[in-house]
Formats: sequence, structure tokens, C-alpha cells
Amino acid sequence: MRSFKLRRPYRGMGLLETQKRLLYSYLKISLLLAVYATTSLQPPKPAEAQTDASAKPAGRR
Repeated sequence: MRSFKLRRPYRGMGLLETQKRLLYSYLKISLLLAVYATTSLQPPKPAEAQTDASAKPAGRR
């Protein structure tokens, strides 16, 4: 209870910080999930294959 009372004056800032932290955490989780999905489903992914195919000839040229 004491900690809550001590934090009360910074309630507005705390709310903003918590919102930012939630947003950052959500972005991090989404990025991690996307990376995990791409790594786990690399073979059957046409988009990744297309980017690799288009990047390799350009690098060779």
C-alpha cells in the first residue's frame, strides 16, 4: 500500500510509461513471432524465395 501511495503523484507519467512499455512489449513479441514463423516456415515460403532469387542475380552482376 505504501509503494502505491508513493507512486500516486507520478500517476500520469506512470500511465504513459506503462502504455509505452505495453506497446514496446507488443512490438517485441510480434517481431519475435514473425521471426519464429519465418524461420520455422522458410522452405514453403514463396515471398522469401522470390526476394532471395532477385537478390542473388543482382549480387552476381
